[in-house]
Amino acid sequence: MLLTVLSVFILIAPIFIETKWRLMASVWLSLFQLYLVPTGGVCLSTAFICILTLWPETLRQCRTLLGWWPSRLIVVLILIQVLSFCWSSDLSQGVRVILFTLPFFMILAATIEALGADENLAKILLSGVVCCACIEAALVIVLHLAPTLEARFIAWKYVRIFINPNSFSVGYMQVPNWSGFLINPNTAAGYLGIASFIAMATALKYRLWWAGLAGVLLASAVVLTGSGAGIVLVLVLYCIWTLVLLYRWRGLLPCFCLIGALVLVAMLVLWQLDIAGAEKALAQSTAIRWRIWQCAVPAFMEHPIMGLGFGGWQKIFPAYAVKIGVPMNYPPHNTLIYLWSQSGLFAALLGMAFIAAVLIEAGRMRKARSWWGFAVSASFALTWYFVQQMGQNWGLLQQRHMVPLVAMILGIIYTINRQESDDI
Repeated sequence: MLLTVLSVFILIAPIFIETKWRLMASVWLSLFQLYLVPTGGVCLSTAFICILTLWPETLRQCRTLLGWWPSRLIVVLILIQVLSFCWSSDLSQGVRVILFTLPFFMILAATIEALGADENLAKILLSGVVCCACIEAALVIVLHLAPTLEARFIAWKYVRIFINPNSFSVGYMQVPNWSGFLINPNTAAGYLGIASFIAMATALKYRLWWAGLAGVLLASAVVLTGSGAGIVLVLVLYCIWTLVLLYRWRGLLPCFCLIGALVLVAMLVLWQLDIAGAEKALAQSTAIRWRIWQCAVPAFMEHPIMGLGFGGWQKIFPAYAVKIGVPMNYPPHNTLIYLWSQSGLFAALLGMAFIAAVLIEAGRMRKARSWWGFAVSASFALTWYFVQQMGQNWGLLQQRHMVPLVAMILGIIYTINRQESDDI
């Protein structure tokens, strides 16, 4: 009965609710999710339901999606994944991967359509994302400064509204430092890092000083998650970002250069608070990942073209895990290895091609003079996402918290690039 009601709502919501409101809800709720709908064993969030209401925009923009090479590459990837069902042992895993890719297309299509009608909507979308991310950053900072509050946060009766109920399994409950709504420090670092560059992009495009300060807060919170990968990325990427701005404007926008300097100073100061612990954590996680990746070498030699199929990694890894002393249920912790293991060599190559296509399109956006600062910062946000997922289990476009942000950024990039092409 409940699923019937939800289906009817998804079908008729576009009649009563404008595209921009459904799009804003889909993007802004990506952090909070809001698991308000009890559906038995399926964890269906309000955010996902909002995304599904974008189906009319997705249908109307089909030609656009198929005509733009980054999204076309994902369509081809999905076709290869469907083909790999023929040699897969766990079809449900493949169905989940494809299902969780749909939000990317839906939010991308809705962003393109909404911005085509009103480009100023981008400012509202971006500002909302920054404000939502600041809530997560504040929670991370509070839990870091007052670790005794962590147990109370976990026990809070409303916390299950914001966190997937499956996350309260034994494995997740053993996470040493819960990072707010995102639990895992690496996931929180990735979300906050991407959001920090979105904040900087918003500040540079719309001259919003508060967004720049929010970017500093978000970047600082990355360090407090304790994620080794997050610490390295925030230091390296912000150094490069600051140098790029200095080279481009040569002091014409000293306030934003100052913001970059503030981030670097904040990172260095905060990092010194527990530099030994951060170094140890990074070294341990890198060593474990390296041992996991070594398992892929003999498997690749045996199945280089077709891969292992969905469920194949879960079959071969336990025996190897016993030898190296890691949990037997560990995934590959690398997006490209996961793509190869699930659907073969061509899937991994398409994943690499998609990453390259996205970054090239972001680079093209710099031709629009008024969007130059946004394009640079957005490029760094996308770079963060793709680099960190090479050591995580997010999947190429399956991370429920970050993919809406990525799709929104790409929708803005497509819209501005198309306008520039039309003006030539």
